Amino acid sequence: MASASSPQGDESSPCTQPEVDWKGTQVPKAVFDALSTKYRGQTWGKDLSYVVSLFDDVAEFVPPAHGKPTVKDNVRTILTSKYDPAFCTNIAYNRINPGKLLVKVFKNQNVPEDVKLKLATVSKAECAVVFKKQYDLKRKSCEDSNSDALKAIENECLEEEDPSVFKENARQSILDARSVDVLSEGEAAVLNFYLACFFFICRIPFNCVENPFFKRFISAVRPAYTKFLPSRRVLSSTCLDDVYEETLDTTEALLNRVPGKETLGLDGHTNVRGRGTVNFTRMKQTISTYVKTIFCKSREHTAAFHAELVQAELEDRADKFIAVVADNTGNMKAMFSILQKIFTALFFIGCCVHVLDLLIEDIAKIEVIADTVTDFHFISSFMRRHGLLTEAVMQKAAQVFGNKTRSFRVFPLTRFAYCYLMVNICLYNWPVLIDVPKMPEYRLVKAKAMSRKKKDGTSCGADFLKFESLLKGDIKTRGEGVHDLLRPISSALHFLEGDSIPPSYILPVYCMLYWHLVNPPSQSKDILDVDTLDCLKRIGRERWLGTSEKVGLRHNLHCATFMLDPYVRAAVKTVLGDEQFKRLERSFNENNVLAAFKNYCGGKSDSKYARIVAEYNRFIAQDGGYKQKLKNVNMLVKLQLGDVLKEVEDEDKDNKLLVLVHVLRSLRSIGTGVIFWQGLDVDSAEQELLAVASVDMLQAVMHAIGVERSNKNCGLVHSKLRASLGESRTVKAVYVYSNLSLTLPKDMSKQKKKGAVAQLLEEVMEEDELSTLLSSFDSADGEEAVLPAGEAETESDSEEEDDAEDAEGAGEDGPIDELFVMPHGFTAVDKPAALPREVDNLYVMMVWAMKDRRNRVWNAWEVGKVEKYMHNRTLHNYNILWDDGLRGSKLHLSAYYTMLNDETYIPQAGEWLFLRKSLA
Repeated sequence: MASASSPQGDESSPCTQPEVDWKGTQVPKAVFDALSTKYRGQTWGKDLSYVVSLFDDVAEFVPPAHGKPTVKDNVRTILTSKYDPAFCTNIAYNRINPGKLLVKVFKNQNVPEDVKLKLATVSKAECAVVFKKQYDLKRKSCEDSNSDALKAIENECLEEEDPSVFKENARQSILDARSVDVLSEGEAAVLNFYLACFFFICRIPFNCVENPFFKRFISAVRPAYTKFLPSRRVLSSTCLDDVYEETLDTTEALLNRVPGKETLGLDGHTNVRGRGTVNFTRMKQTISTYVKTIFCKSREHTAAFHAELVQAELEDRADKFIAVVADNTGNMKAMFSILQKIFTALFFIGCCVHVLDLLIEDIAKIEVIADTVTDFHFISSFMRRHGLLTEAVMQKAAQVFGNKTRSFRVFPLTRFAYCYLMVNICLYNWPVLIDVPKMPEYRLVKAKAMSRKKKDGTSCGADFLKFESLLKGDIKTRGEGVHDLLRPISSALHFLEGDSIPPSYILPVYCMLYWHLVNPPSQSKDILDVDTLDCLKRIGRERWLGTSEKVGLRHNLHCATFMLDPYVRAAVKTVLGDEQFKRLERSFNENNVLAAFKNYCGGKSDSKYARIVAEYNRFIAQDGGYKQKLKNVNMLVKLQLGDVLKEVEDEDKDNKLLVLVHVLRSLRSIGTGVIFWQGLDVDSAEQELLAVASVDMLQAVMHAIGVERSNKNCGLVHSKLRASLGESRTVKAVYVYSNLSLTLPKDMSKQKKKGAVAQLLEEVMEEDELSTLLSSFDSADGEEAVLPAGEAETESDSEEEDDAEDAEGAGEDGPIDELFVMPHGFTAVDKPAALPREVDNLYVMMVWAMKDRRNRVWNAWEVGKVEKYMHNRTLHNYNILWDDGLRGSKLHLSAYYTMLNDETYIPQAGEWLFLRKSLA
């Protein structure tokens, strides 16, 4: 029922109000206003107003027994049905309920059927739905049976004479049998909005909305919508503007939800019309958004021009950004030099992925590697060139590999990051490839080719002879060496392309990449001579430090963020060991970190810089509260990495670069540097300065992949089908296409188990308790189980582990139920009289029935954080963040645990109590 808005006046003091005559009785003005207003001032929506309009409205004044009359007590409403005078109801003030009136209307036999039908078409109430179904059945049953028989005979004749018309009529008859379809203008506007979103996201040409078959589809789905269907011009103008404006707001909100400052990215692009453009993006960790496209027109892509564009984008809001990132071309480097003098507090960064791509290019151009890649490119191209041969080879591969068959792929030789993949597919299919010359299909194709001549007079069968000679040579050995050398580097490159890669990952990844080049795999060493091995080392050094001719990767921000991210440091140390970790730290010095802080402070050695450096030194020395916090992080990383390292493929365990990439890919679900600094209990202004600086720097995006993605989106939206699209419309359409999909909800069900509780443990557990917890998760194989070179678990090991579990965890009657122990940092809440609705600082500790892999059952306590009270829910009354994520839970006061002081009481599954985090 809609809330009433009536002219009550000031009811608290009716004696002070002037009195007005109402049908011979003096009443206060508020009472008079209520009596003289239709429906006593109550208002409803259009549909409900129609229900009330079926009744005559009469105001009634009830004289008070004593005292002054009031609106609430002495004003009533008499509603009489316009179709049945006997249907009359006397209703108190502000108590007209159209829903109840609707039910009575449908039950009243004197209300005409057409009135009820109109109500049924505008109302979704249960009584309206029931009436509509009954009405449709009644109408259907009243159809003339003779007419049906005649129609059936006509259809039989039509089916024989013209089957296509018969099928069309049959489809139309099904549509005609539908119930009445009514569409309001508001609903049509909503449908137009979602239709526009569909067209923009799927890049459908606008003229499709006027296609007769599309209109026929809309008419079949929703006939009433056909008259509201927008034209192609409305779709590309009004609808585009509406969706663009809303996407602007949602994109800004998404960026604001992520802590820290933004990174501005830019890159040049040539559109479908051959016009030069510059695209801009705004990025944070986990999110990359398109901003705009600048059409350069007659302007040359110089450093000064790019600097002018960036300055215009940063003007008046440079404090929102932490960095500017672009590729490593000469004009972009020159642009950085210009902008660094203007925006002294920003970091100007060359794309790290671009540098790795240049490094792979340097390696792929080494003679022995280039020749090997060219040979495998020839084999892949040869296999795809002859259709008959390709089909025969794939059928043979299906017999050998089953559903794991992989077809040959060809990449341009300039796509250096994919060279290893082309080699990998050939090596994978080698058992089939080696027998290709023996296949009858091969001999047939070869015979036809040998009989033909090229324009220059040479035989067309030369490629067959080359293919056979390659298979007989050492190409497989060379391919394995090149593959083992390039695959880890390409894997690292594609890993660093992600939107969720913090800058603290880059230093350890590149250091491991350099060590991979210094000590390549044994199969790679077998095909490389001493000079080539020295060349690999030189390439690794040059692409890290840079030279006058080559771009280097190392940046002060890489070094500083690595030191500020305890999760990364703990994970890298676990993978590398102490000795290699120390070598990694020697790849830069403290001056790089201090230079990053100085850059963050605007290039000045002022008091802010001095305070940040002093607090950073405390952090590195683990003084004060940092020591316990960092120990907890190290133990939590150790706890989680045990399972992560076991997932590494056996063939990758000997390559620490691949192991490190695998670990870092899973590290975000364990914790991040941003989470560490945001969860810090700040106890000084200096600590707050360092925490804010750390979050800002750790949120920087160190690659321009987001901008390249925007370049691709521009090509997809402004394609040949939309080549005539204007500049402003192009920018809006690309903005919607790039950013609207970011608003779709993400599936959070794939988060790692224990990830939700990891931060809780880190905040409230002391060292002894955390060590005890970690020891309970250690595998029976000890520390060696988490090392990359560790051997796989054997059957005998599993049996010994089971025996150990039996000895430690079970008595005569099986596992022992866990007694209640108050978690450190929490206090118990006395049993409340009713379930509280305020959930600030409220936790739940509940007994769960647990089961191990031997199907033994016992009870154990688990702590969850109460996120929200769910009002009027039958299935659950609280949303609680448990170990495995957020879910609804039903708490009953009857199961509240009150045996806190009874040390002998064994809790039962389902018992629970509230906890609060202590303020100390």
